[in-house]
Formats: sequence, structure tokens, C-alpha cells
Amino acid sequence: MNRLQVESSECQIRTLQEISLRITDGTHITPKYLASGVPFLSVKNVREDGIDFDNVKYISTEEHNLLTKRSKPEKGDILLTKVGTIGIARAIESDREFSIFVSVALIKPKRDIVDPKFLEFALNSPSVRQQFFKRLKGIAVPDLHLEEIRLVTVPVPPLQTQRRIADVLAKTEQLKQERKKANLISGQILESFFSKMFEAEGFPVYPIGNYVFDTETRNPYSKPNDFFKYIDISGVDNVSGQIAKYKEILGKDAPSRARKVIKTDDVIVSTVRPNLNATAIVPLELDNQICSTGFSVLRCKKELNPRYLYAFTRNKNFIGYLTARMKGASYPAVTNSDVLSTPIPLPPIELQNRFSFIADKIDLVKQWQGNSSRVVNSLFNSLVSEIFGKCAGQSSLGEGSRPRGNNHSKSTELKYSYQAPRRKGVFVSIKSILSELDEEGSTIEQVFLLSGLTKQEFWDQLQKEIHSGSIEKIDTQKKTLLRVVHE
Repeated sequence: MNRLQVESSECQIRTLQEISLRITDGTHITPKYLASGVPFLSVKNVREDGIDFDNVKYISTEEHNLLTKRSKPEKGDILLTKVGTIGIARAIESDREFSIFVSVALIKPKRDIVDPKFLEFALNSPSVRQQFFKRLKGIAVPDLHLEEIRLVTVPVPPLQTQRRIADVLAKTEQLKQERKKANLISGQILESFFSKMFEAEGFPVYPIGNYVFDTETRNPYSKPNDFFKYIDISGVDNVSGQIAKYKEILGKDAPSRARKVIKTDDVIVSTVRPNLNATAIVPLELDNQICSTGFSVLRCKKELNPRYLYAFTRNKNFIGYLTARMKGASYPAVTNSDVLSTPIPLPPIELQNRFSFIADKIDLVKQWQGNSSRVVNSLFNSLVSEIFGKCAGQSSLGEGSRPRGNNHSKSTELKYSYQAPRRKGVFVSIKSILSELDEEGSTIEQVFLLSGLTKQEFWDQLQKEIHSGSIEKIDTQKKTLLRVVHE
């Protein structure tokens, strides 16, 4: 038998109540915070990449001792987010003293039955997270009650098998984190080059608008039967600073915001929430295509190198300038004029070109790292899905579920420049999911998470079913909620 192969006959399906000594949560009363003391963790400190002790609040030792009479986190216990952000589980791997808030559940596993690290991976698996979402209470702030957590079921193979599985998944997860760190370092190297070459040299400063051309707009509806590639704000990865995905749609189906023409080496800057820094440089494959009016499109004149301009848009000074000019509480944004008025140092074009050459070399490394990260992430997701799916006696393609492959390869409505690793949710159709929403009172966010789709895929699938007539009517409230998911 393969080292990780698990037969369903080896597994028992047990509730968390059955495999835990105790399941509780943190204090329901806000404590008195101090500048230093014992760490006090809330839902924001339990993250996908671990338990965050760097951004915590502190309480006194006396209050900590009082709170631990109700719930005392110890090494080998599991923290589970239960209010707001739902279903992130992390095993405690140190003897560090801390207390927790009501937004975090504390699970004390019976270690003669279940390995803590295995339980962490099981709780984070798609099949178990689906159970969490189905059991949620509350509309404005989703809340997973303790009695519902206790009823959630997990597969429990023999303890020795659990430890083998946990060991392999932990090593794969570590590889994911190392790839992520390498990607961050590559970005920091480019930022460092930019700072050393330009920030302290006293170059003359001018508004960006002085050195970019006016760009044109085009209404795709003028050619209703022609396809075009469309980039909206969600298509830009603000971490990598790249266009991560685009849609290919017919002119007659063009969104009202699909108007701005982009060319190779244009720099696009999101005017919506500029503090998130969604900027990118347009690659050759998207030459003469369309982006949303939510972008400012910057096309360089001869005095400005596009790679230099792009690097400047990733710089803290650019972000700070636009963030200070944001207006609107629920939908903070700046104007195109704000972007064009941003002051930019203008070094000699020869120096800009030299920087561009260095940036191109670093980009090759980042591209390789990005491909490597996607392979590792896909491997990890596949292992989790395969192990826990088989252990629960489910096939890789359960009844009513979607194939794991790229469903868009045969579609002319949606094509991505690359396909990010997807969550392994159970998906039938948006229509059936909306029916579930009506029957169970779930929020649209929960249904979206259960679908296993990305936000963009969820929105596009919905539009496809509306156009095909599968979904005939959606009330105003749901339209609003879906638009929030889309943005």
C-alpha cells in the first residue's frame, strides 16, 4: 500500500464531541488591555499560515489566570475561528501562555484517538469546512456556535496512519511557506534597487500626467459578435502586481465599465481602494484589449520608461499619496486626475532603462517562482482532497461535483491567463445553491464559499445561468449581495 493511501474501511467517522476532551471558547467579556503582558488572541490572530503572535493585544497575568479557568490553551490543542472568519484551524505547537476571545474556539483532542496535527488538517479540509458553513448562525456577523462545532464529523483512521499523513502534509505546507517567502524576497529586491537608484538622488519631480499620453476608450458593444479580453479590478493580483486573470466575452455581453483600451506596456492603476495597490503592467497578450473604467491607464511618453513607472506605482510614496486622497466610506476611491497629479521623480532615461533591464531579470525569477508556487499549492490541495475524500469513503468526483480540471478550456466566455489552484468545494449550479440559500437562510457569502469557486468564477457562472434562462429571477437584495461578492 502507498504510504499515504487510506482505505475507507480503516476510517471511522466521528463527531468532534466524540474525539475531544472538551470544546469551549474564549471569554465573552472584553478584558482590560495593557501595553504589555500576556498575549490575548482573537479571530484575526488565527490565520491560514499559522498563529500570529506579532499583532496581539495584552492583558494582565491576573486576568489571564482568571480566564484560563474557563479555557486554557495548551500545546496540542486546536484553535478554531468561529465568529466573522469561519473555520480556520491551527494546532498550538508551543508552551507559550496566552488567552483567547469568544471569536476563537478551543478544542482539546483525545490524543489516544486523534493526532493534533492530523486534526488540524482534517478541520481545514474542504469537506469539513463545508459542514462549518452549513451550520452557521447569524446574518451580519456569521457565528459558529459551540453546539454546532461538536456535531461536525471528521474521518479518523488509525493513529499511526494519522501521523504519517500529518507528517507529509506538514512538510508540503512548509514548502508552500518557503515558496511564499521567496516570492516576497524577490519583490523586496526590486524595491531595494528602486530605492537605491532613485529615491535619494534629488531628481526633478513632476506630475505623472506630464509624461503620459491621453488614452482612448472603446465600446465593445459596437462589435456585438466579436470577442474581446476584459480585465476588471479583481483580475489584478495586488500582491504580485500582475494581471492574474481576464475574461474573454462577446461585445454584446460587455459590462458597462468595459471601456478603456489598453496597450502593451501600459501601466494600469486601480482607482478603487488604492491603499490595496492593485497596479500592473500590460503584457503583450493583452495588447489592444479592454479594461474597466475603474483603472487609470498610463501610457508613457519617451521621457518615461514603463518599467520605471510601474515600479514607482508599487512604491510606498505613490501608495501614500493616493491613500491620502481617497474619498467615500463604503467604496473608497480616487479619481483619474488624482493619479495623474501624483509627483514622480524623473531621472535620465538612460538610468530608467538600466533599471528596466534589471527589473526584467528579476521578473524572470519571479515568474519561475510563481509557477513553482502554483505547483506546490496544487500539490498540497490535491493531497488534502485525496486523503480526506478517500478516508471519508468519497470518490474524487462525488455525486454532483465538478471535475477538478480547468472547466474553462472549452468555454469561449471565460479564459484566464493562468488558473489559480481552486478550492475543492461541491458545486452543482448557482440555481441550486440559491435554492439552498432560500431554504436554509444562509448568506450569499456562505453559499459562495460552499461553491468552491473564486469570486470571479462565481460571478461569471451566475451571469451565464441568467443569460441561458436557468435563473429567471433574483430579488434585489440578492443582486446587491452578489455585487458585493463580485467586487
